[in-house]
Amino acid sequence: MADDLPSLDFPVQLTPGMGLKAVPSRVWKPLVADFEAPLFFDRLLVFQPPERRAKYVISVDVAAGANQDRSVVQVSRVGDLRNPPEEVAQFVSATIDPTDLAYVCDAVGKFYKDNSGTPAMMAIECNGFGLQTQAELLRHHQYTNFFVWQYEDAADAKGRFSRKLGWWTSPRTRPLIIGRFVRAVRTIDEITGIPDYKINSPHTYLELQSFQIPEDGALWDATAGPGSHDDCLMAAAIGCHVEQTLYHESIEPLPDHRRRLEEERTRAAYQASRQGRPPRDFINTDCTAEEMASGAYDPDDPDEYIHI
Repeated sequence: MADDLPSLDFPVQLTPGMGLKAVPSRVWKPLVADFEAPLFFDRLLVFQPPERRAKYVISVDVAAGANQDRSVVQVSRVGDLRNPPEEVAQFVSATIDPTDLAYVCDAVGKFYKDNSGTPAMMAIECNGFGLQTQAELLRHHQYTNFFVWQYEDAADAKGRFSRKLGWWTSPRTRPLIIGRFVRAVRTIDEITGIPDYKINSPHTYLELQSFQIPEDGALWDATAGPGSHDDCLMAAAIGCHVEQTLYHESIEPLPDHRRRLEEERTRAAYQASRQGRPPRDFINTDCTAEEMASGAYDPDDPDEYIHI
């Protein structure tokens, strides 16, 4: 943080020696309506501090630092049964050099370390200037936790992982991450009320509002509107994809798992309310197995199941 800003004790302990200093609310709150204000650039915006038992993914979109496109370091918390995947911190800069960005990545990754002390999973988009940032982070910072590039079309799971580090955006992979991200931010589970991905950054919100699909084009052809940016959106999309790929894709999808447990709790509560009466199942009732699996009951007639 800038030396001319007064410091304030952060709600969690800041890692010594990493140049992190909290900006007091009396400084940033008067500017909160204008997220293009200089205060909200070249600083780590923290929406949720590190949690002891959580895991984090950091996705990085790297620009040249020539005050045109923006470099973004995006921190996403890995979702669990109680919490959605969530955007918890973000660093945005239009002027930082790709090599200097590695120092930010190193500090943020170690700030959001997991309970075992492992720094956050780092997924840097290596197209263009990103390879420069990753090389600096790997060789001069000895960072240890990088995303390993995967072949999404590998027929054999054993051959899915490559020997390359980082994320590579191409005409083949861009539709993958854009489609997955847009679906995640649009989806809120009707049973649990939990979204598939939660956005907190005003920068990301603003970019979503200006993200435009060209006439007769597809969703993945969408780009930032005139005078707008899509760097935060792309960083979030990479993070969303990496989080799902590494932690939820090889098992039951997290939203399905969460929904199934909620349905089981609903059924258990209903059975308990029957005060010892025999459990109803598709064998001894006139409802189907599919209707039983829905876990929904007619409140006016608890002996009857309704299908949703």
